Amino acid sequence: MKGWLAAATFAATLTGLPAAPETGQAPSIAGSWRLVSWERGTGGNETTHPFGLSPGGQLIYTTGGRVSVHLLDPGRPPFASGAFLEGTDQEVRAAFQGYFGYFGSYSLEGDPGAGNGIVTHHVEGSAFPNYAGIDRVWRVTVRGRRLTLDTARDPDDPPATTFRVVWERLG
Repeated sequence: MKGWLAAATFAATLTGLPAAPETGQAPSIAGSWRLVSWERGTGGNETTHPFGLSPGGQLIYTTGGRVSVHLLDPGRPPFASGAFLEGTDQEVRAAFQGYFGYFGSYSLEGDPGAGNGIVTHHVEGSAFPNYAGIDRVWRVTVRGRRLTLDTARDPDDPPATTFRVVWERLG
C-alpha cells in the first residue's frame, strides 16, 4: 500500500494533480478550481457580487507551491477592432474593470478540512500593479469538491470590506 501511495504522490507531483491523501490527512488544495461565486461584503450587512451572479474564473494551486488566480465578468464586451492592443479607452477600461488576476507562490497552515486553514498568496505579479510584492491572507475551507476563501480579518478590527470566493474542483 505504501508503495502505491508513494507512486501516486510522485505521479501527482509530475502532473500537477493533487496527491491522494492518507487516512486522516487534511484534504489537498492542490489542483484546478472553477469559480462558483465571488461576494464582497461591507462593514454593514450589504453583500454585492462584483462580477455578477455567474462570474468566470479559475484558481490553480500546484503541489510545488505556486498559485494562479483569475476572476472575470463573462459579460465583458469584446473589442470592436478584434486586436488586443487596439481597444478604445472605453473598451480597455471595461476589460480591466471586468477582470482580476494574479500569480505567485503560496503557503498553507492548519487544516482546510477542519475549517482552520490559512493560505497566504505571496503575489509576484497582478493585473492590479499595487498587489505585486504583497501577501494576500485567506481563511481556507475545503468541503467535498468546494474550496472557500474568506479574507482573514482580526476579530478586533472594525468592520471592513470582506471577500468570500467559492471554487469547485475541476476534474
